[in-house]
Amino acid sequence: MAFGQPTPRGSRGGGALHWRFAFQKRGEQGDEYGGTTGAFAEQFRRSGNLKLARGTEKVLAQMDTGVQPAVITVRRCSETETITPAWRARDVRDGTIYNIHGVERSPDRHWIELVVSAGGASG
Repeated sequence: MAFGQPTPRGSRGGGALHWRFAFQKRGEQGDEYGGTTGAFAEQFRRSGNLKLARGTEKVLAQMDTGVQPAVITVRRCSETETITPAWRARDVRDGTIYNIHGVERSPDRHWIELVVSAGGASG
C-alpha cells in the first residue's frame, strides 16, 4: 500500500500486522517556570505494520544523521484516533522509540498511517 493511497478492496492495507507498538503520551506536570514537563506514559498497545522509508534525497540525508524515517500502519479505532504528533510509539519487542511526525487516516476509514522516525531527539 502506498502512503496516502486508497487500499485496494479486500486488501489488508496494514499488512500482516507483525509488529506490536506501545503508544505513549507525555504526562503533563507544571514546572517552576510556568511550563509543563513530564515523562511519557503508555496509553495502549496495538499490532501494526512498519515500513521503512527509502529512496528520496531527504530520507537519505536523515539516515546519514542517524534518523530512520518510516510509516507505522495500525487499525483505526477510538483509541488510535487519539494519537497526535505529540505522542510516540515504542516497538514492544526491541524497545525502539519512534517519534511521530504526522497522522493520516486512510480514505477507506480502516487504517491510520503514522509518519515516524527512529533515532534523533525525542519530542
